[in-house]
Amino acid sequence: MRERKIHIGRQENSIRLDKFLKSSENIPFSLIQKLIRKKDIKVNSKAVKHNQILINGDEITIKGPYQAEQKKSTVSNDLKNIL
Repeated sequence: MRERKIHIGRQENSIRLDKFLKSSENIPFSLIQKLIRKKDIKVNSKAVKHNQILINGDEITIKGPYQAEQKKSTVSNDLKNIL
């Protein structure tokens, strides 16, 4: 499973975790919620809730959020094979 680390800077200070991930990482909101419930998203190596407020210097660790993107590419590859 892939693991991605994101460091929070001054510009992202005081933003909710779920809103930050939705806007900056293009992860669907439902997938963010699922990953938080499964504890696959952590801030500073600790499990978090969706309403976690990010501060300067935080480190977000995300395990495997790219499943949704892979499904889209598989569908488009299948369409290419049909055409």
